[in-house]
Amino acid sequence: MENSRIIQMKTQNVTNFYNFFFRGFYFSAGYFAFYKTECTFLMSD
Repeated sequence: MENSRIIQMKTQNVTNFYNFFFRGFYFSAGYFAFYKTECTFLMSD
């Protein structure tokens, strides 16, 4: 019983880490795309 609880906690930590990592990755990718389109828009003007 204790072992499964420890494994569950570890799995939860890994899941939290990957959620945090991917959230940051998608945010920076979206920000970069937004920044590029803004620059292109300003340049064409």
